[in-house]
Amino acid sequence: MHPDVVASALEQGGVVDLAALGSNAHRTARRNGLVLLQPMVALAATQPVGALELMHAAAASVREPRALLSAAALWAHGRGPLPEVVEIGVVETRGITVLAPVIARRLAPDTLATIVVRRGLPVVGLEVAVAQCSANRSDAQVLALIERLLRDRATTPDRLRAVCRRGFAGSRKVRAALVALDGGDLELQKRRLRAALTAAGVVGLRSEVRLVSRTAASCYLDLLHDPTRKAFELDGGYHELASQRRIDRKRDRWIKRDHSIEVIRIADDEVRSDVDAVVSELLPQLRA
Repeated sequence: MHPDVVASALEQGGVVDLAALGSNAHRTARRNGLVLLQPMVALAATQPVGALELMHAAAASVREPRALLSAAALWAHGRGPLPEVVEIGVVETRGITVLAPVIARRLAPDTLATIVVRRGLPVVGLEVAVAQCSANRSDAQVLALIERLLRDRATTPDRLRAVCRRGFAGSRKVRAALVALDGGDLELQKRRLRAALTAAGVVGLRSEVRLVSRTAASCYLDLLHDPTRKAFELDGGYHELASQRRIDRKRDRWIKRDHSIEVIRIADDEVRSDVDAVVSELLPQLRA
């Protein structure tokens, strides 16, 4: 095999564009021990075929403009697991042949005009990926995803709302999550809790405190009481999901380990229904 083809393959997760092999490309590919992933894209037979290889193969098999969508794009942005199905967006699907588990989808030209490169792959923007993924997720799962993105400052409510106007199937769920999470009821309950604690004589409170872990991960605390190193996190109902509880426990452990801060989680419904009762429970801990 030509050394330039090998170098190109290494840059694309081991994927080889058969067009680079010239005439009789399929025969040359077989002689060099390549396995067909897509009609004109192959991979070394000794290399395992995983989601990453499939994503590189999908991108290499379709002419520009093209971009990976949904779960694949969310993974490339560092916000989700490797996908089981790889969706790739193109302006026109007619005349395009892709092999499962890759699926070609029509995408508006203006969306493809704003693609970005993440992890060496052409993908739609984070906000578009969120809206696309939300179509196949429960309301609680969409809430959990968007809450994490907003906490990490990975996006803004305005950018998410702008994407929802494009008519993506998940737009309704994204808008509903924003009502609950951004500048809406949850933010109101955070402000109510801080105001009630301040009125009760608590000093040393800070809101939206950013922490960085030893591994450079970061997060924001809803409310931190500096004197006692206690943090208060207001949780919506989706925090009862088993998957979210695991994330919360892991996060709370590294906050305790790296910053000596104890995280106290409070259901937003409790603040909404009786903030004075919540404050009464918290005051003994803040005076310790």
